[in-house]
Amino acid sequence: MSRRRTHDDVRNETIVAERSGMLAHVARHRAGVSIAVQAGRMTTSDADLVNRQVAAFAESCAIGLHIDGDTDQVQALRERFGKCAPIARPDGRKLCPHRRADLSNMVVAEDGTVTCPLHGLIVQVAA
Repeated sequence: MSRRRTHDDVRNETIVAERSGMLAHVARHRAGVSIAVQAGRMTTSDADLVNRQVAAFAESCAIGLHIDGDTDQVQALRERFGKCAPIARPDGRKLCPHRRADLSNMVVAEDGTVTCPLHGLIVQVAA
């Protein structure tokens, strides 16, 4: 019998995936900075500073996209989407319509909803 995934499991898996995506953006950025240095449009010390700042920003974005609790951002997201329907996949999985988090193994509340562990969106997964 497989273990049900918790909010923390989904949140941590998604942070890892988003961190990988952000690191790919950082790598493309570094390539562009390298070209600028080679072309003489930027000094090496400026390039090092910019690359460090971009890498720190990317890491913050990967983690900062995941907010906990009833913050203003969570409330704004809930107001924007309301109580919404999941994206149904052919394989039976149900995904959050905001960032496509897999809600299939989450515990369903008595009213048939799941609160997405990533950003707090309330998704109606059962009648």
